[in-house]
Amino acid sequence: MFNDRKRDLYMKEEGERIEKEKEKKRLQDIKKLQEKIEVLKKTLSDAESKSKVIEIHLHGKMQIIETIKKKIEYIQEHEINQVKKLIENRQLEIERLQKKIEVSEQSIAREQGEIEYKQHEVEMAKKEFEEKNAEKKRNTEELKKLEEELSRQS
Repeated sequence: MFNDRKRDLYMKEEGERIEKEKEKKRLQDIKKLQEKIEVLKKTLSDAESKSKVIEIHLHGKMQIIETIKKKIEYIQEHEINQVKKLIENRQLEIERLQKKIEVSEQSIAREQGEIEYKQHEVEMAKKEFEEKNAEKKRNTEELKKLEEELSRQS
């Protein structure tokens, strides 16, 4: 009986010791988990901070991109307007040149008409000159004949 009691006491103490060890282990595990939780909280906090920094940088970069897009649109619009003005100026220049060409063509047509008229006058003058030359030749021949006849009669 004494042994039973001793054994019961020993078993009880052993049970309590095991319970204490289990409790100690459980407390150590809880402490480790709390430390891990703290590390994770710190990591999460760091990640959130980095996330905010990245978000701020991203927002800044997006603003830069928007500004660049607006600048590009402005530049494109400006260049398009310049090209439109250049095209309009070229068209006006072409119209002026076409009018000059028309005036020149009309002037050339008038000049050509005058040239043809003068050529006709020259041809008429040539014919008249040839006719007068022929008449002069006839008259000269007739005069010679008359002079010969006159010299024969004398």
